[in-house]
Amino acid sequence: MWQEGKDIGDIDTVLTAAARVGLDTAKLDAALAQHTYAERTVAAIQQARDIGITNTPTIFLGRTRINGWTYYEVLQSVMAQERAKQQEAVAS
Repeated sequence: MWQEGKDIGDIDTVLTAAARVGLDTAKLDAALAQHTYAERTVAAIQQARDIGITNTPTIFLGRTRINGWTYYEVLQSVMAQERAKQQEAVAS
């Protein structure tokens, strides 16, 4: 939905996305209206914060955490570094 410039905070946008992937939009609409998963959502957000996740996306590559958007070349570099660490650990 971001690619289309739509507001994912808008219920109609969320329901349209849900329909595209085959979800039951009536059940989703009811769950959103009744805040069925609000407590679980707040708990998941707190759990993420507790381990230091504060950005979207957060990517873990080996023991390296990348917070927020980054260039592909940065990901390649981190993967190479992590691979080298693993090979060194195996060799020792």
